[in-house]
Amino acid sequence: YYWQCTSAISTKNGGQCKPFDNDRDGFIQGEGGTLWFLCDEETLIKNNLTPKAIIRSIASGAKVASMTAHDKTGEHQTKIINRALDMAKITTQDVAFFNAHATSTLTGDDTEVEVFQKVFTDVDIPIVSFKGYIGHTMSASGLVESAYGLEALRNKKLHPNYNLTDPLSSDPRIITKEQSISGNKFLKASFGFGGRASITIFEIL
Repeated sequence: YYWQCTSAISTKNGGQCKPFDNDRDGFIQGEGGTLWFLCDEETLIKNNLTPKAIIRSIASGAKVASMTAHDKTGEHQTKIINRALDMAKITTQDVAFFNAHATSTLTGDDTEVEVFQKVFTDVDIPIVSFKGYIGHTMSASGLVESAYGLEALRNKKLHPNYNLTDPLSSDPRIITKEQSISGNKFLKASFGFGGRASITIFEIL
């Protein structure tokens, strides 16, 4: 009911989550969960564990514009992404793909594409949201989508943006077909309520 009141829930055709599509009108709420075991290097050695991946960096912050909206200028999100890249000691050239938060809302997706284009100006990497497949799993979405992202790196294959038939931008990096990828790092964006932004860079081993 709350999301319907804020016009965040899709109602067209019974509800469809269509990230980056001109015909989007909000998200559908999904359910999901994932279990992660995070530890430091000392714990790995002590318990003779073999990690599947490492977190290269996490950068987060907030620029509150309203209770739900992003910073429409994109300046705050751009700053957080650049901070995450600097902390990881990598450049945009080292990123295999950009896993967007894109929820299929009318303003959020536009802002995220603009931020992506500002940061990855001359880098040919895909941008993809997984919410077309699973809906918005709320607080679980960051970890669920990160698990998908790690599997994409391992399989060297990225599924396209689902339900995307009329892209809001002509940028070919908003992929509509399955695409081969290379590299061992990807960037996960979480642009949340009240202008909160969090960027994590993962690396598979």
